[in-house]
Amino acid sequence: MKKSNNLFKNKSIEKKVRSKRFWRTKRKPRPPHVKERLGREKNTLFMPESIGLHQSRDETLRIVSRIRGMADTEAGTLVLDFTRTTRVIADGMILVLAAIDMVVNKTKRTCVRIKNVRSDKVAQVIKQIGLSEKLGVLKDVTVNRNDVNFWHHVSRSEVDAESAADHFDRLCRETPMSEDDRWFLFNAFSEAIDNAHSHAYDSRMISEIGAEGSFPDDKRWWMFSGVDAGYLIVLVCDLGLGIPTTVTRKGWWEPVREKILARFGAEDEGKIVAATIEHARSRTGESYRGKGMSRLKMAIEQMGRGRLLIYSNKGCYSFGPEGEKTGVPSVETTKDYSASINGTVVFWQVPIQSIAA
Repeated sequence: MKKSNNLFKNKSIEKKVRSKRFWRTKRKPRPPHVKERLGREKNTLFMPESIGLHQSRDETLRIVSRIRGMADTEAGTLVLDFTRTTRVIADGMILVLAAIDMVVNKTKRTCVRIKNVRSDKVAQVIKQIGLSEKLGVLKDVTVNRNDVNFWHHVSRSEVDAESAADHFDRLCRETPMSEDDRWFLFNAFSEAIDNAHSHAYDSRMISEIGAEGSFPDDKRWWMFSGVDAGYLIVLVCDLGLGIPTTVTRKGWWEPVREKILARFGAEDEGKIVAATIEHARSRTGESYRGKGMSRLKMAIEQMGRGRLLIYSNKGCYSFGPEGEKTGVPSVETTKDYSASINGTVVFWQVPIQSIAA
Protein backbone atom coordinates (compact mmCIF):
# COMPACT_ATOMS: atom_id res chain seq x y z
CA MET A 1 0.00 0.00 0.00
CA LYS A 2 1.42 3.39 -1.01
CA LYS A 3 2.25 5.65 1.95
CA SER A 4 0.82 9.15 1.77
CA ASN A 5 3.14 12.09 2.36
CA ASN A 6 0.20 14.28 3.24
CA LEU A 7 -0.04 14.66 7.04
CA PHE A 8 -2.96 17.02 6.84
CA LYS A 9 -6.43 15.82 6.10
CA ASN A 10 -7.73 19.38 6.17
CA LYS A 11 -6.32 21.34 3.23
CA SER A 12 -6.96 24.73 4.86
CA ILE A 13 -4.87 23.77 7.94
CA GLU A 14 -2.06 22.52 5.69
CA LYS A 15 -2.03 25.77 3.77
CA LYS A 16 -1.95 27.78 6.98
CA VAL A 17 0.92 25.77 8.52
CA ARG A 18 3.02 25.89 5.38
CA SER A 19 2.61 29.65 5.21
CA LYS A 20 5.59 31.62 6.55
CA ARG A 21 3.28 34.04 8.26
CA PHE A 22 2.06 31.27 10.55
CA TRP A 23 5.50 30.86 12.08
CA ARG A 24 6.07 34.51 12.80
CA THR A 25 5.87 35.53 16.43
CA LYS A 26 2.71 37.47 17.00
CA ARG A 27 3.34 40.50 19.20
CA LYS A 28 0.76 41.70 21.60
CA PRO A 29 -0.50 45.18 20.75
CA ARG A 30 1.17 47.89 22.82
CA PRO A 31 -0.98 49.77 25.32
CA PRO A 32 -1.78 53.36 24.27
CA HIS A 33 0.43 54.94 26.97
CA VAL A 34 3.45 52.90 25.74
CA LYS A 35 2.82 53.94 22.14
CA GLU A 36 2.73 57.57 23.22
CA ARG A 37 5.99 57.25 25.18
CA LEU A 38 7.79 55.54 22.29
CA GLY A 39 6.54 58.22 19.91
CA ARG A 40 8.05 60.90 22.14
CA GLU A 41 11.36 59.01 22.37
CA LYS A 42 11.69 58.92 18.57
CA ASN A 43 11.82 62.73 18.67
CA THR A 44 14.37 62.80 21.49
CA LEU A 45 17.97 63.68 20.62
CA PHE A 46 20.75 63.00 23.10
CA MET A 47 23.15 65.93 23.09
CA PRO A 48 26.87 65.06 22.91
CA GLU A 49 29.18 65.18 25.91
CA SER A 50 30.83 68.28 24.41
CA ILE A 51 29.03 70.77 22.14
CA GLY A 52 31.39 72.53 19.74
CA LEU A 53 32.53 73.00 16.15
CA HIS A 54 35.96 71.46 16.68
CA GLN A 55 35.36 68.72 19.22
CA SER A 56 32.18 66.69 18.65
CA ARG A 57 31.60 68.64 15.44
CA ASP A 58 29.67 65.90 13.59
CA GLU A 59 27.39 65.21 16.56
CA THR A 60 26.77 68.92 17.11
CA LEU A 61 25.92 69.51 13.44
CA ARG A 62 23.61 66.48 13.38
CA ILE A 63 21.67 68.04 16.27
CA VAL A 64 21.60 71.48 14.59
CA SER A 65 20.36 69.94 11.33
CA ARG A 66 17.50 68.17 13.11
CA ILE A 67 16.57 71.37 14.94
CA ARG A 68 16.51 73.39 11.70
CA GLY A 69 14.39 70.65 10.10
CA MET A 70 11.62 71.40 12.61
CA ALA A 71 10.94 74.63 10.69
CA ASP A 72 9.18 72.53 8.03
CA THR A 73 6.88 70.68 10.45
CA GLU A 74 3.44 71.80 11.53
CA ALA A 75 3.23 69.60 14.63
CA GLY A 76 5.42 67.64 17.03
CA THR A 77 8.16 68.58 19.44
CA LEU A 78 11.88 67.85 19.33
CA VAL A 79 13.33 67.05 22.77
CA LEU A 80 17.01 67.75 23.47
CA ASP A 81 18.29 65.50 26.25
CA PHE A 82 21.34 66.98 28.02
CA THR A 83 22.01 63.96 30.26
CA ARG A 84 25.53 63.41 28.88
CA THR A 85 26.53 67.03 28.25
CA THR A 86 29.22 68.36 30.57
CA ARG A 87 30.97 70.91 28.34
CA VAL A 88 29.74 73.60 25.96
CA ILE A 89 32.03 75.58 23.65
CA ALA A 90 30.75 79.01 22.65
CA ASP A 91 31.12 78.41 18.88
CA GLY A 92 28.90 75.31 19.01
CA MET A 93 26.40 76.69 21.51
CA ILE A 94 25.73 79.87 19.52
CA LEU A 95 24.88 77.68 16.51
CA VAL A 96 22.46 75.58 18.61
CA LEU A 97 20.87 78.77 19.99
CA ALA A 98 20.51 80.25 16.50
CA ALA A 99 18.86 77.09 15.14
CA ILE A 100 16.35 76.94 18.04
CA ASP A 101 15.60 80.66 17.75
CA MET A 102 15.05 80.36 14.00
CA VAL A 103 12.57 77.47 14.17
CA VAL A 104 10.62 78.95 17.10
CA ASN A 105 10.29 82.25 15.20
CA LYS A 106 9.29 80.47 11.97
CA THR A 107 6.76 78.06 13.47
CA LYS A 108 5.38 80.53 16.06
CA ARG A 109 5.37 77.74 18.65
CA THR A 110 7.74 76.11 21.12
CA CYS A 111 8.64 73.09 19.00
CA VAL A 112 11.90 72.35 20.85
CA ARG A 113 12.20 71.31 24.50
CA ILE A 114 15.17 70.76 26.81
CA LYS A 115 15.35 68.14 29.54
CA ASN A 116 17.76 66.34 31.90
CA VAL A 117 20.36 69.11 32.25
CA ARG A 118 22.60 67.43 34.86
CA SER A 119 25.65 69.73 34.72
CA ASP A 120 25.34 72.90 36.80
CA LYS A 121 27.64 74.81 34.44
CA VAL A 122 25.64 73.76 31.36
CA ALA A 123 22.43 74.83 33.12
CA GLN A 124 23.96 78.24 33.89
CA VAL A 125 25.05 78.66 30.25
CA ILE A 126 21.53 77.85 29.02
CA LYS A 127 20.16 80.45 31.44
CA GLN A 128 22.79 83.10 30.60
CA ILE A 129 22.30 82.97 26.81
CA GLY A 130 18.52 83.30 27.05
CA LEU A 131 17.50 79.76 26.07
CA SER A 132 15.81 79.07 29.39
CA GLU A 133 13.56 82.10 28.96
CA LYS A 134 12.73 81.28 25.34
CA LEU A 135 11.82 77.66 26.11
CA GLY A 136 10.43 78.17 29.60
CA VAL A 137 12.93 75.92 31.42
CA LEU A 138 15.50 76.18 34.25
CA LYS A 139 13.78 79.23 35.69
CA ASP A 140 15.22 78.63 39.17
CA VAL A 141 18.87 78.40 38.04
CA THR A 142 21.17 81.09 39.42
CA VAL A 143 24.09 82.19 37.26
CA ASN A 144 27.05 82.67 39.62
CA ARG A 145 30.05 81.20 37.78
CA ASN A 146 32.69 83.71 36.67
CA ASP A 147 33.35 81.72 33.49
CA VAL A 148 29.67 82.06 32.52
CA ASN A 149 28.30 85.36 33.79
CA PHE A 150 30.65 87.58 31.74
CA TRP A 151 28.85 86.52 28.54
CA HIS A 152 26.22 88.78 26.99
CA HIS A 153 23.91 87.70 24.18
CA VAL A 154 22.22 89.75 21.47
CA SER A 155 19.96 88.65 18.62
CA ARG A 156 18.59 91.13 16.10
CA SER A 157 17.21 91.28 12.59
CA GLU A 158 18.71 94.66 11.72
CA VAL A 159 21.95 96.57 12.18
CA ASP A 160 21.50 99.77 14.14
CA ALA A 161 24.73 101.72 14.57
CA GLU A 162 23.45 103.44 17.70
CA SER A 163 22.46 100.21 19.46
CA ALA A 164 25.73 98.57 18.39
CA ALA A 165 27.64 101.49 19.92
CA ASP A 166 25.62 101.21 23.14
CA HIS A 167 26.34 97.50 23.40
CA PHE A 168 30.04 98.03 22.70
CA ASP A 169 30.22 100.76 25.38
CA ARG A 170 28.58 98.47 27.94
CA LEU A 171 31.18 95.79 27.23
CA CYS A 172 34.19 98.09 27.49
CA ARG A 173 32.86 100.64 29.99
CA GLU A 174 35.24 99.66 32.79
CA THR A 175 38.26 99.07 30.56
CA PRO A 176 40.82 101.90 30.18
CA MET A 177 41.21 102.50 26.46
CA SER A 178 42.33 105.41 24.30
CA GLU A 179 39.86 107.00 21.89
CA ASP A 180 41.89 105.71 18.93
CA ASP A 181 41.78 102.18 20.32
CA ARG A 182 38.06 102.40 21.00
CA TRP A 183 37.29 103.71 17.52
CA PHE A 184 39.53 101.14 15.82
CA LEU A 185 37.91 98.23 17.63
CA PHE A 186 34.35 99.52 17.32
CA ASN A 187 34.73 99.82 13.52
CA ALA A 188 35.69 96.16 13.26
CA PHE A 189 32.96 95.22 15.74
CA SER A 190 30.20 96.99 13.80
CA GLU A 191 31.43 95.96 10.32
CA ALA A 192 31.43 92.28 11.22
CA ILE A 193 27.82 92.56 12.42
CA ASP A 194 26.90 94.36 9.20
CA ASN A 195 28.60 91.59 7.19
CA ALA A 196 26.46 88.97 8.94
CA HIS A 197 23.27 90.88 8.21
CA SER A 198 23.84 92.36 4.76
CA HIS A 199 25.79 89.68 2.94
CA ALA A 200 24.75 86.38 4.51
CA TYR A 201 21.13 86.81 3.39
CA ASP A 202 21.63 88.32 -0.05
CA SER A 203 18.12 88.04 -1.56
CA ARG A 204 19.35 87.92 -5.16
CA MET A 205 21.78 85.07 -4.47
CA ILE A 206 19.19 83.14 -2.45
CA SER A 207 16.79 83.42 -5.38
CA GLU A 208 19.49 82.36 -7.87
CA ILE A 209 20.20 79.10 -6.07
CA GLY A 210 16.52 78.45 -5.31
CA ALA A 211 16.94 78.35 -1.54
CA GLU A 212 13.99 80.51 -0.48
CA GLY A 213 12.58 79.39 2.86
CA SER A 214 15.84 77.81 4.05
CA PHE A 215 16.97 80.84 6.05
CA PRO A 216 15.59 82.99 8.89
CA ASP A 217 12.67 85.05 7.62
CA ASP A 218 13.98 88.23 9.21
CA LYS A 219 17.72 88.02 8.29
CA ARG A 220 18.53 87.47 11.96
CA TRP A 221 22.04 87.35 13.42
CA TRP A 222 23.23 86.28 16.88
CA MET A 223 26.11 87.47 19.03
CA PHE A 224 27.86 86.39 22.22
CA SER A 225 30.27 88.92 23.69
CA GLY A 226 32.14 89.64 26.89
CA VAL A 227 35.36 90.92 28.45
CA ASP A 228 37.49 88.33 30.22
CA ALA A 229 41.13 88.41 31.38
CA GLY A 230 41.92 91.58 29.39
CA TYR A 231 40.41 90.35 26.13
CA LEU A 232 37.29 91.34 24.28
CA ILE A 233 35.69 88.09 23.10
CA VAL A 234 32.99 88.26 20.45
CA LEU A 235 31.18 85.60 18.45
CA VAL A 236 28.87 86.52 15.59
CA CYS A 237 26.69 83.88 13.94
CA ASP A 238 24.40 83.85 10.94
CA LEU A 239 22.46 81.01 9.28
CA GLY A 240 22.92 82.41 5.80
CA LEU A 241 24.59 81.37 2.57
CA GLY A 242 28.12 81.22 3.98
CA ILE A 243 31.22 83.12 2.87
CA PRO A 244 32.35 80.54 0.24
CA THR A 245 28.95 80.80 -1.45
CA THR A 246 28.60 84.58 -1.40
CA VAL A 247 32.10 85.70 -2.39
CA THR A 248 32.38 83.33 -5.38
CA ARG A 249 29.29 85.04 -6.81
CA LYS A 250 30.70 88.54 -6.35
CA GLY A 251 31.96 90.54 -9.30
CA TRP A 252 35.52 90.75 -7.97
CA TRP A 253 36.00 86.98 -7.61
CA GLU A 254 36.63 85.84 -11.21
CA PRO A 255 39.20 88.54 -12.11
CA VAL A 256 41.36 87.62 -9.11
CA ARG A 257 40.58 83.88 -9.03
CA GLU A 258 43.81 82.82 -10.71
CA LYS A 259 45.88 84.93 -8.30
CA ILE A 260 44.04 83.40 -5.38
CA LEU A 261 44.65 79.88 -6.68
CA ALA A 262 48.34 80.69 -7.08
CA ARG A 263 48.50 82.17 -3.58
CA PHE A 264 46.53 79.49 -1.73
CA GLY A 265 47.03 76.49 -4.00
CA ALA A 266 43.41 75.31 -4.09
CA GLU A 267 39.83 76.49 -4.02
CA ASP A 268 38.81 74.75 -0.79
CA GLU A 269 36.23 76.58 1.29
CA GLY A 270 38.68 77.36 4.08
CA LYS A 271 41.06 78.89 1.53
CA ILE A 272 38.20 80.92 0.02
CA VAL A 273 37.64 82.48 3.46
CA ALA A 274 41.39 83.25 3.69
CA ALA A 275 41.32 84.76 0.21
CA THR A 276 38.35 86.97 1.17
CA ILE A 277 40.27 88.44 4.09
CA GLU A 278 43.38 88.90 1.96
CA HIS A 279 41.37 90.65 -0.76
CA ALA A 280 39.72 92.90 1.83
CA ARG A 281 43.11 94.24 2.93
CA SER A 282 43.78 95.65 -0.53
CA ARG A 283 40.33 97.18 -1.12
CA THR A 284 38.66 100.25 0.38
CA GLY A 285 35.22 101.78 0.11
CA GLU A 286 33.51 98.66 -1.25
CA SER A 287 30.88 96.31 0.13
CA TYR A 288 32.24 92.82 0.64
CA ARG A 289 32.54 90.17 3.28
CA GLY A 290 35.80 90.12 5.18
CA LYS A 291 36.17 93.85 5.76
CA GLY A 292 35.64 93.76 9.55
CA MET A 293 37.51 90.46 9.87
CA SER A 294 40.50 91.99 8.10
CA ARG A 295 40.60 94.76 10.74
CA LEU A 296 40.65 92.17 13.51
CA LYS A 297 43.47 90.32 11.79
CA MET A 298 45.46 93.57 11.65
CA ALA A 299 44.95 94.09 15.39
CA ILE A 300 46.22 90.61 16.18
CA GLU A 301 49.27 91.14 13.94
CA GLN A 302 50.11 94.40 15.69
CA MET A 303 49.67 93.02 19.20
CA GLY A 304 51.06 89.53 18.68
CA ARG A 305 48.10 88.37 20.75
CA GLY A 306 44.53 87.34 20.11
CA ARG A 307 42.85 84.93 17.77
CA LEU A 308 40.52 85.05 14.79
CA LEU A 309 38.59 81.88 14.00
CA ILE A 310 36.01 81.64 11.22
CA TYR A 311 33.78 78.66 10.47
CA SER A 312 31.80 79.09 7.26
CA ASN A 313 29.97 76.19 5.62
CA LYS A 314 32.63 73.42 5.35
CA GLY A 315 35.59 75.78 5.65
CA CYS A 316 37.58 76.87 8.68
CA TYR A 317 40.09 79.73 8.88
CA SER A 318 42.30 80.43 11.89
CA PHE A 319 44.77 83.22 12.59
CA GLY A 320 46.74 83.64 15.79
CA PRO A 321 49.78 82.44 17.73
CA GLU A 322 50.33 78.69 17.76
CA GLY A 323 48.76 77.01 20.76
CA GLU A 324 48.65 79.24 23.85
CA LYS A 325 51.91 81.08 23.10
CA THR A 326 52.10 84.87 23.18
CA GLY A 327 54.60 87.28 21.67
CA VAL A 328 55.32 84.96 18.74
CA PRO A 329 54.38 85.40 15.07
CA SER A 330 50.78 84.50 14.32
CA VAL A 331 50.06 81.58 12.03
CA GLU A 332 47.39 81.43 9.34
CA THR A 333 45.79 78.01 8.79
CA THR A 334 42.82 76.71 6.83
CA LYS A 335 40.89 73.47 6.91
CA ASP A 336 37.89 71.88 5.23
CA TYR A 337 35.51 69.55 7.07
CA SER A 338 33.18 67.00 5.50
CA ALA A 339 30.00 68.54 6.96
CA SER A 340 28.77 72.11 6.51
CA ILE A 341 27.49 74.33 9.32
CA ASN A 342 25.22 76.02 6.74
CA GLY A 343 26.12 79.49 7.88
CA THR A 344 29.01 81.36 9.46
CA VAL A 345 30.41 81.65 12.99
CA VAL A 346 33.16 84.22 13.61
CA PHE A 347 35.15 84.10 16.86
CA TRP A 348 37.37 87.04 17.89
CA GLN A 349 39.63 87.20 20.89
CA VAL A 350 41.31 90.59 20.89
CA PRO A 351 43.35 92.40 23.56
CA ILE A 352 41.51 95.59 24.52
CA GLN A 353 44.47 97.80 25.39
CA SER A 354 46.82 99.56 22.93
CA ILE A 355 45.06 98.01 19.94
CA ALA A 356 45.67 100.89 17.57
CA ALA A 357 49.20 101.60 18.76
